[in-house]
Amino acid sequence: MELDLPAILRSAYDLKLPAADLSDVLTALVEDSENFSLPEGELDYVAALLHNFYSLNSLAIKADVLKIFLSIEMSRSDLIVEKYHVDIIIAESIARPRPDPPPKVDTEKAAAFSYIYYLLNYHNLIPRTVLTAIISLVQQPDKFYESLAIAYLCDAILSIDMTDTFPEIFPLIINYIQEKQSPAVCSLITYGLENRFSVISDPNTLRALITPYAYIVDNNFPPHAADSLLAILRTWPGLLIFGIRNKGIKELIQCFEHSPPRVSSIISSLIKPCIQAPSLISGFCGTLIYIIQNSELPNIIHLYTQTHNDVKRLGNNLRMILKNDFATNGKFAIARAYDYSNSTTFAEDIASIVPVVVSQNPNVWDWQLIKNFLTYVIPYSSNETLNVPKQFYTNILEYFGSNFLTLTHQKVLTVAPVMMSLIRYLIKFQWGTDILDQDKTFTRIIRAALLKVASPKAIEFISPIWSIIDMFAFLLSNKSGVGILSRSGYLDEILAFGNDLSHQYNFEMFCSKITFTDEASLTIPVFSNILLKASRQFHQIALNILKKKREQTEDYATNVFQKLIIPYAFTLNQLGQEDKLADVIHFICDIVSADKTALSFCANTEGLHPIFSKRFRSLYPYILSHENALKYLNLEEEIEWWIGEGKSFVESYDAAYDFAFSGKEYTYPVHLFGELAQTRKGCGAISGFIEKVFNQILSEDIVEIRSAILAIGYFASSPYANAYISSSNIVKRLIESILPTPSPILLGTLIASLSMFQRTQDFITTLESLNWKVFYFSNQSCVIPNDFDEVLVLDSPVKKNIQHVPNIPGKEKICNLIKGLSNTVVGQDTIDLIQEYEPKSDFKTPNVHVFVGKVLGEYAFSIDRREIVEKIVSGSSLMELPANRISAKRLAMGAAIAASCKVTFTAISQYKVPNIPHAQISKKAPQLLYPEVYLSDDDFQNVLGTSRTSFYFMPAAQQTKLRQKIFDSPP
Repeated sequence: MELDLPAILRSAYDLKLPAADLSDVLTALVEDSENFSLPEGELDYVAALLHNFYSLNSLAIKADVLKIFLSIEMSRSDLIVEKYHVDIIIAESIARPRPDPPPKVDTEKAAAFSYIYYLLNYHNLIPRTVLTAIISLVQQPDKFYESLAIAYLCDAILSIDMTDTFPEIFPLIINYIQEKQSPAVCSLITYGLENRFSVISDPNTLRALITPYAYIVDNNFPPHAADSLLAILRTWPGLLIFGIRNKGIKELIQCFEHSPPRVSSIISSLIKPCIQAPSLISGFCGTLIYIIQNSELPNIIHLYTQTHNDVKRLGNNLRMILKNDFATNGKFAIARAYDYSNSTTFAEDIASIVPVVVSQNPNVWDWQLIKNFLTYVIPYSSNETLNVPKQFYTNILEYFGSNFLTLTHQKVLTVAPVMMSLIRYLIKFQWGTDILDQDKTFTRIIRAALLKVASPKAIEFISPIWSIIDMFAFLLSNKSGVGILSRSGYLDEILAFGNDLSHQYNFEMFCSKITFTDEASLTIPVFSNILLKASRQFHQIALNILKKKREQTEDYATNVFQKLIIPYAFTLNQLGQEDKLADVIHFICDIVSADKTALSFCANTEGLHPIFSKRFRSLYPYILSHENALKYLNLEEEIEWWIGEGKSFVESYDAAYDFAFSGKEYTYPVHLFGELAQTRKGCGAISGFIEKVFNQILSEDIVEIRSAILAIGYFASSPYANAYISSSNIVKRLIESILPTPSPILLGTLIASLSMFQRTQDFITTLESLNWKVFYFSNQSCVIPNDFDEVLVLDSPVKKNIQHVPNIPGKEKICNLIKGLSNTVVGQDTIDLIQEYEPKSDFKTPNVHVFVGKVLGEYAFSIDRREIVEKIVSGSSLMELPANRISAKRLAMGAAIAASCKVTFTAISQYKVPNIPHAQISKKAPQLLYPEVYLSDDDFQNVLGTSRTSFYFMPAAQQTKLRQKIFDSPP
């Protein structure tokens, strides 16, 4: 059944239930809110009842009132939050200090924030009264709700720009990010800069980011002041508006004398990415370095280099960046290996160890001498010349098989290199491989090591097991070694080894020891099986290890890329293992972007093209910068697709851009225009679409405009595009179509795009004519305007007028006292006047309470004064309780339902009023306000002498007499 909300609430009020019982009624209503029945025209009546309940001194009741209001709000098309003063009680609940002791769950604040969440997410609304309450919550000494309040302030800023009339919001946010690291909140500040919020664009607002660096005493330096400042300055809005236009970098440099170590540290962190090779952020870095070069920093650094090492390092880095070359000073030279084969005396001395090993106990062996013999003597001579008996080799192998796993770490460091040298030597000769084949302990110990590695327990780094795995990896990659392993009887186990690796550390160590050569070996099938059988996490680890081996592996493109990775990609494609295939495709992209031989393999491997074009289309350009690749695709169709997907590329570009500041390895995002333009045919095809791309610059969508700017930059990075760029006057048209702009992100994107262009004389001449230039720094360059103020034009937003709250007629004195508390100059006298004011009941009226709520929403109050103002109206309702206008029949049913809430555990909409015998009703007299609802129709007629329908048409006084008759009549 539907719940008659007005009747139930009025009955609950009339019953004068204790707070706990009233809370039960309201909680039951909340639980069954979807069954509310609210007749048209009765909302004001319900609102008044709820406000009267809220005025009671019970946090649980306040929470339930807010929940019921929210349920009503969600059921209507029009908003009631301000019309019925719900915003004021939300604000009171938000700003109320936590009880002492605090509850495990603060249901009142949870209900208030739920209401705010609904308003923000479904109506893009947050009343001013509520916003000031959230600000007050942030300012409270108890920081328990600070992070939650800041999050809602940030949501409010994103939903509605009310920041002009609440300038105190951003100082709170800046203080928060300096105390607690929050990249998301830092992003909000740069969002405000980009969208020209007048308060945040004001130079005074973000000056608080630099204020800590002006402290002479470091005791109160915020823990994340540097993190927050870097996060903001490493964005185009942060650098161009805060750093350059508002002179943030200049002011930071001016703080140098107060704290040279701190300021030099933050500037060092800021310029660190600029030291690296040309990268995605070259345009950004060049802009930053240009500003620093033209500041007072170089002169200031000179004053402190003798007294502060941090400053000295900063100066060295700046000199390195601005010098424009990384030439070495000649102090370092490659050490030449000593040619031991020319030292006869040396060889004879070392060879004296042979009879010792052949005839004496291993305890007296000189392992260093053995190592020198195997490493520096015998490889340059012959076994016959030195007359070395086979017993020499077999004795060492026997020692290895019997003792190696029990050696101490220090002894392993001595013996392991001997064993590796011995194997490397023996494996060169048939007689040597015969010795290794005959010594079964050698292959058994390798098998034992493999079993250990496959166990679920991590093997310590210092364990001799890893030295054995080094020897196994060598055999695996060597043709003769493969023969020894094949004849050992363990070949099937070796090939299936990837099935058993379960511990991550063991997995990483084993994969890192595998080597790849151009010999026919088992490395490829073993590693391929490891990849195939690995979990997704282990799979990614293995691929990262393979990537690192590029610098260590001779002819990596052939021995790893062509032999292992490309066939493995086909295998995954056939098996339908999408996640692993995605990992491998990204791996391929990383490699081909740095290895032209690998690129050639991909371009000429026909089977790879459908994998890329159908399933990884955004990555397809990685293999399209090779002429041979173009025969496998429809150029025009691919170009059209990329123009349409420009926004997706911008997302990838921005993600890579942010990651470039981390100093970690990242994948440079490639664009189809940049890759196709590396060939004459591809460049010609793109030229036919450039005008279409230019049309996107006319869009009102900033992401679409950026996609067009970047596409042109990637295209212009190819020397094949120079003629078209010049003949079509692309540089001038591009700059003039964007500038002047109010958007720092657009200007930054333009700088990044122009910095990709080929540095032809025509390009440089055109730039100079437009008041732009090429700026050279470190071993890279970028393109920047000569005057940033000329190209970045920020219009001044119109500030919103603060709404003044009119005084209540006849209560001007009270109203002026309340308003006066918002004035920080007003002293204790005004507070005393309020506290001494009589009668206090003048404050406890709905119109004064509403006035207070509106004043708190329009004026800035300190925490203590807000508490004073709220205290003087506490306990009063925001709405007068109207006279009852609910029929007696509805009230009777409402009272029965209200009374049931203490005993029912089901939805009260399912509640059925029970029939109670007349004899039992008389015993419940004190508890039953409307006893007639419990009588059966027969008892009703017999006791009262009238029907139920006729009863409710009688005057109220007669109804009351008959109700008493129910209690007085004998059973």
